[in-house]
Amino acid sequence: MEDALDAAPQTDASSPDARDPAAACSIKTGHAGIVSVLHDPDGAVRATVQTGANGLASWDDCPANALVSYAKYSADDGWKGVTVAGLQPGDHVEVMRESSDLVTTGKVAIPNDAADVVMIRAWAGGVCSANTGEGATASISVTENCRGEDGTKLPVLAIGNIGGVAVYAHSLGASIVAGGDTPVTDMSGWMTGPQLSVSATNVFSNQMQFEVQPMWNGRSYGGLSQLVNASDNAASANLSLPPSAFSGVRRVGVSTSGLARRGIVRTTTAYDAMFDMGFLLPEISALTVDETTAGRPAYAVVGALTSTDLGIIHTGWMNNGVAVSWRLIYPSATTSTITFPALPEDLAGATPTSAMTSYAAAVDVTGSTYAQVLARGYRFGEFMNSCPEVPAGSECWFSTRSFP
Repeated sequence: MEDALDAAPQTDASSPDARDPAAACSIKTGHAGIVSVLHDPDGAVRATVQTGANGLASWDDCPANALVSYAKYSADDGWKGVTVAGLQPGDHVEVMRESSDLVTTGKVAIPNDAADVVMIRAWAGGVCSANTGEGATASISVTENCRGEDGTKLPVLAIGNIGGVAVYAHSLGASIVAGGDTPVTDMSGWMTGPQLSVSATNVFSNQMQFEVQPMWNGRSYGGLSQLVNASDNAASANLSLPPSAFSGVRRVGVSTSGLARRGIVRTTTAYDAMFDMGFLLPEISALTVDETTAGRPAYAVVGALTSTDLGIIHTGWMNNGVAVSWRLIYPSATTSTITFPALPEDLAGATPTSAMTSYAAAVDVTGSTYAQVLARGYRFGEFMNSCPEVPAGSECWFSTRSFP
């Protein structure tokens, strides 16, 4: 891993582009010092770089329809990688994988003023979470890509359950300290928040999944879900929200249930949301894999999804006893297939040995292009139903399928 990169020419990922900015492209990974790859449209390696301190990998000579990849190895996780296809000169994207690399720990004091709290979870920065008990101190493992821009304090939200009713406690500035003793931050007492009324019309499924995720500065903080039986082509649910002192913004989703799910996600500040389910995206019916070329499986999604912005495939395999998890993103409006690219020698340990696949998705964000969706940022493990950041006034329409 620390040997000199000799598979392709290297550049300094953090240096400013001194040539033609219109020809440059970049990917923000959330990780410093990892190998990132620029590929030609056929997937061949064009150039490799090390990400800078800001987690950015950039190239100044991107071809049309390029691919970019990166991968990070850890003893706990094995390899976690990403490939983004269909980049054009001038595109700058942000795609972050979920990480378990511990940066520091935040400690919050869970209130003990409700003896019958039966379930508690606490979240900080979206993908950082902890399970704990009522009246206890929760140690939240703050990982590399969930602490946001402020590396010293985090808003923390805890959710409990009293007699079947969701209750919340929060702190808007939990202290986190790198190394040493992290001070314990007191949270508010348990509070019930307002109710969110969600309804769906033109329902064709017997059951509908209703979900809500509280937000803070664009980051997800856990969430609640409820499975509801439909009646007369309609369904509705009331979901508990955190008190407005924490945040008045939330992501709301309604979808069909089962292995194949289709639905809509919306970011809103309203206390009611109605969704028309009569025009959902087509269903993903299958995913085929062509393994003719060793180490470069080609994936093809079966389903009429050309009206969508981007497709996503979650896949993984074992390479010499090491787990590899990979996410492939491609412009589904123009293609239904993506071929795994060639990897340089430094990432050879992540080369596919089989084509195990667990999940495929296609999403469309109204009023956005493929490049715009990825420029706003895509953080795996955080967003609802594979939907990325949804601007105010827009919706994310999704079609997903799990392959057990």
